[in-house]
Amino acid sequence: PGRGPRGVGCMELIVADVDELPANTYISVRYGETRRQAPLRKGERIAFPAVATVDLLPKMYTVDVFRKLGTKQVTLAGITAVGGVLQHKLDVPSLEIHGEPIAMSLSASFTEVKVPSTEEESKRQQVALRAKSYLDKHGVQSSLHEMFTELLEKQPNDPLAFMSEFLDRQRDEAEERGAEPREFCHEPGLGDLALPGFSDGEALPDLSQHHSLATDVLGKEPLLFEQLRGRRTANGVTLAHCIKSGIDVPGHALLRVAGLYAGDAESYEAFRGVFDPVIDALHGGGQARAFHPGDGDPAKVVGTRIDPSGNYAISASMDVRRNLVGVRFATCCSPEERRKVEGLL
Repeated sequence: PGRGPRGVGCMELIVADVDELPANTYISVRYGETRRQAPLRKGERIAFPAVATVDLLPKMYTVDVFRKLGTKQVTLAGITAVGGVLQHKLDVPSLEIHGEPIAMSLSASFTEVKVPSTEEESKRQQVALRAKSYLDKHGVQSSLHEMFTELLEKQPNDPLAFMSEFLDRQRDEAEERGAEPREFCHEPGLGDLALPGFSDGEALPDLSQHHSLATDVLGKEPLLFEQLRGRRTANGVTLAHCIKSGIDVPGHALLRVAGLYAGDAESYEAFRGVFDPVIDALHGGGQARAFHPGDGDPAKVVGTRIDPSGNYAISASMDVRRNLVGVRFATCCSPEERRKVEGLL
């Protein structure tokens, strides 16, 4: 954005970078009441007309990307001599290789209109600008556009109730955005306070109604908990920290989860009597002591396109997870350790 004399505001967009695209690809941008389009290529500049003041600049713009399928110039010569109407039957040549012409019929009409006086036009523009300024200031247009888009997608039986609920939700979200930010370090489990529930020093409760792999192991070997409960890793992690989720959340018989989280790397050895059978149950027998393969050779990463045609693969993603030596894992780490990880990464 820039400023001219007397507070005039203007906007220009520049395509700073763009992926490789098929030929005849165009970008269309709507900014306020103005739409501009141009070839979609790096360095393309799209300028919009100035507005009266910077305060009236729209708060958003809409980008559409499309391909030109065909093109043909059509003459309007003589339209005023034949009553202002011309009929055209066209075969628009296709820009696609071996593409068929696009047949269509168009009617072009020309009607003379009375040009309003400068004073009338000025008043009309001022009213329109004030209305647009109000709508933009409160985000009314974007909210209504989103509401009607969802309404037409879902087509509820009671559209008025749907719109009322949508507006209530928008108001709640706006109030949340204006609320004071939450201090997550004060939330139980994210700060110095642990989540309520099972903790160090407590006896193991009745596990007959618990449904997880960890509680299965502890239920079958009642002495195992007593053997391991007094152990503590170098980082201060205990067995109670690791089995807390499985004790606090009984689970469901039809959905058996691990119910066990390591507090640090040493937990796997210190409490292997619980971890090994759970890992074997999750991944098949003998996997608890198996070596995890890895290959960090970047030369094996190739640039071959997954789908050169562009007809099948929409996107690809890669997730990378790791733990840092000397820092406890997420279930046990302190706010200071979280800050340390943020600084390292």
